Amino acid sequence: YSDVLRIGRLVVNGQEMTWDTSATNEEQLEAFCRAYTASMRKVPEFSSETDAILYHSAHLTCKALSINYALSEVLRLLRQKLGEAAGGTCSIRTSSNRGETLVDYGVDVCRGGKMRAYISWHGHGNIVWCNPKTVKSQVKGTLTCVETEIPIVPGPEFKPTYRVKMKLHSSRISWLTSKVACSLRSVSRASVEKLRPSAPLPLQGLLNRSVKTERTQNCLTEITRNCLKEFKAGSDNGESEERPSSPVLQLEKQPAVLAPEPSQVLAEQRGATCTEV
Repeated sequence: YSDVLRIGRLVVNGQEMTWDTSATNEEQLEAFCRAYTASMRKVPEFSSETDAILYHSAHLTCKALSINYALSEVLRLLRQKLGEAAGGTCSIRTSSNRGETLVDYGVDVCRGGKMRAYISWHGHGNIVWCNPKTVKSQVKGTLTCVETEIPIVPGPEFKPTYRVKMKLHSSRISWLTSKVACSLRSVSRASVEKLRPSAPLPLQGLLNRSVKTERTQNCLTEITRNCLKEFKAGSDNGESEERPSSPVLQLEKQPAVLAPEPSQVLAEQRGATCTEV
């Protein structure tokens, strides 16, 4: 769940927060937690929370916005909505052809001790379907935002509900019809889908032990150590289907898209390289 760590940028209540990404995963996580805690301390609702709770909140944010926990479910939803033949690869572009970032990761503090964690995309046409048989890729729609609300101290079995804002076109004819209709209405509305991961979000048992020690360094060290264990475990915890390798690694190799690993393996086995059309 270390996707956010490598980006080095998170928008907290409209203010950009940054940290060093040139270090190891351990050092990245420690730098992220320090920056996250400092930013949350500026919010009146969270100013009196213990370091233990804020460090744990940092972990929840990383996990809630990760590929393995949230976006794998979004990709599964897209495959169901598109109804394409098995064997194709559905991907979400995260950077433009010129290398410009199309994604923002952020957290907004809400009333009632809750946080709104979100991933938002700029531009249009970021949902791409690749057919390995024809070695072609087609734009299938636009994903605008994936967001959810998380309590600052969630229960051990808490499973967040995600709202997925997107606009799909299943065929060229329906897409043209939609564009004409939108131009006549002058307003275009994206659909909103809801989904919920099957696995709980919190790191089991950690927060209860940490709260007892409150601000002690041992507490923060324990949270960091256990967060790293879960980051490394990834989908092995049964939170997503087993993959030959983590999609996080695929994101490092191909920063322009987010895609599930099995379809990528299938495309490589057939010797296909998807190209935009």
